[in-house]
Amino acid sequence: MLATAVPSSSPTASVRALRPLSLGLGARGVSLAPALARAGIDAATMEDPDARIPAELMHGLWREAEELSGESTFGITTAGFIKPGSFDVLDYMCRNSATVGEGLQLYCRYTPLLHDQISATVEVGEDTAILRHVLVDGGVLPRQYAEFIIASLLVIVRQASGYDVQPVSVQFAHDEPDDTAPHAALFRCPISFRANRNGFELRKEDFERPLVAAQPGLLQVLERQAERLLEKSPRAEPSFVGRVRAAIVKDLRSGGTTAARVARTLGFGERTLRRRLDEEGSSYHEVLSQLRMELATRYLEDERLAIDEVAFLLGYSDRTAFNRAFRQWTDRTPAQFRRERSAASAP
Repeated sequence: MLATAVPSSSPTASVRALRPLSLGLGARGVSLAPALARAGIDAATMEDPDARIPAELMHGLWREAEELSGESTFGITTAGFIKPGSFDVLDYMCRNSATVGEGLQLYCRYTPLLHDQISATVEVGEDTAILRHVLVDGGVLPRQYAEFIIASLLVIVRQASGYDVQPVSVQFAHDEPDDTAPHAALFRCPISFRANRNGFELRKEDFERPLVAAQPGLLQVLERQAERLLEKSPRAEPSFVGRVRAAIVKDLRSGGTTAARVARTLGFGERTLRRRLDEEGSSYHEVLSQLRMELATRYLEDERLAIDEVAFLLGYSDRTAFNRAFRQWTDRTPAQFRRERSAASAP
């Protein structure tokens, strides 16, 4: 059954987010229609610029585009086709901002116009600024889509500033692909895979770099339009388990988590937290354990992280407690898991 435009009872994405994908396929002589059909998306939906489709179908479309194009680097190379207006009002706002940083901050604020389950933030430090791009439930975006987004943002920064901005570093949450030559050619900086986010880090002088064609008056008009679109855009409500996962991820990043702390983050008592999770057939311990297992395997495959550091990142008091939990999940110790993965990936 083909999906048409949907009300937002589950995560959705705007068809505007698919325009660059269509351009990328067209540039390779591939029609969008077969990809839509294989992904289960009604082609008529694409004719409505305000339509939204289930996010999982949009993610599937990027996978189909990779297969139909025959290019394992489809996402990152498609970013090269980005031109002003590719993302409609959001794109124009970024390009008409006063600085690179202001444009990225506007992108973060209005990201739900394109995908309502992506959280984008900018953290400004003393010397650098970090763009973080994650799914609110702690999941990992499909590789092609994630690489396209991060590459596109850098392409827009370069086009809008008229300067060949080079990031300090780039991060992706997915596995490292076999061919990273396009990544190296585009980013020209250290690139990490299996990170806890998709994103990049810019030098402060590049973050504050003025944009060459900024029009403050036009930006005000565009912001008003974006606000209207945001107000009428149906927002997906993540499942309660998804909200709990997101709160736990946030807590773990700041040093630890408890059911009481998660409950406070979500705005109610611990008993309510446990009751709501029970209604969804889960529990706080189950959600925490599953999330820790997913993060543990991702962190352990990054050999720059010591096992003690992985234990800390997951909120364990010591390595012994982490070892015990990991053995329960996988029937092996973290060190054994790391050795096995390392041997499996060796040429």
